[in-house]
Amino acid sequence: MQAMRKPSVDTREVWMGHAITICVALFVVGCGVDPPASDSTGGETPASQIASVQFEVVDELGTGMLSGIRERRRSVIRAQDEWEALWDEWTGAVIPRPDPPTIDFSERMVVVAAMGERPTGGYGLVIDSVMEEATQLTVHVVEESPGSSCTLIQIITAPAVAISLPRSDKLVDFAEDTRMRECL
Repeated sequence: MQAMRKPSVDTREVWMGHAITICVALFVVGCGVDPPASDSTGGETPASQIASVQFEVVDELGTGMLSGIRERRRSVIRAQDEWEALWDEWTGAVIPRPDPPTIDFSERMVVVAAMGERPTGGYGLVIDSVMEEATQLTVHVVEESPGSSCTLIQIITAPAVAISLPRSDKLVDFAEDTRMRECL
């Protein structure tokens, strides 16, 4: 009868190592760690190559409900004639119609996000960030809808926002998000 040899590796230690690895992986996934951003070649864009772009709201009127833009829209304006045409539509519901804000299109550009017509008040739209990568700008747009507990004005609205930022010839991409606003 041959004597049984003790294995050189304790299988309990191997399984314990695998269990720890699986737990760590599940923890990372459960914490909502986003995958790295990709560049146009499919590779990863290092976080150090992504920068926040400073911008300003062009006109506070546009963040309210009086925009004349009736359909959902995302636009980039890089020329004065495009700006004037948009402004005519933008202020279509305003009497008397104000002149468009002055934009130096050799230095700046305008980005517009419009929600389109909504049946009541309580809707809103914000651009909360603009991020620049090597080949593109990403404009983060948040559309807000009223919750079921909100008292709403019974008027057709058309929320829109226009921002001005430094001119860039890069591709402009829109990242969309929605949220519901609850009222007390």
